[in-house]
Amino acid sequence: MVIYGIMFIMRISIRFSIDSEKDSDITNYLDSLSSHARGELIKSLIRQHMAGHRITISDKLDKIIDMLSGIKFAKDISDNISSSISNNVCITESISDDVINNLDNLGV
Repeated sequence: MVIYGIMFIMRISIRFSIDSEKDSDITNYLDSLSSHARGELIKSLIRQHMAGHRITISDKLDKIIDMLSGIKFAKDISDNISSSISNNVCITESISDDVINNLDNLGV
């Protein structure tokens, strides 16, 4: 609302009830926050909910599966590198002394 170039901020209070026994963890946490921080937290949570950013068990499981897939991918790469290194070592061990001497003469 603007009157004569001056903006007035309207505040609206919304009250809700929670059970003091079942929700004691919530009341303790909210009581630990300043009035401003409490209001900001509640507004942020409502906005996230309105935007559909709710985290479900399925979301959490998807993240765990992604993480495990990444670990398996890294392990597969590591195994492939280890396998390649050991294969190369076996190949170089089977090269005859004549071939090595000839390569030395080539400067390779």
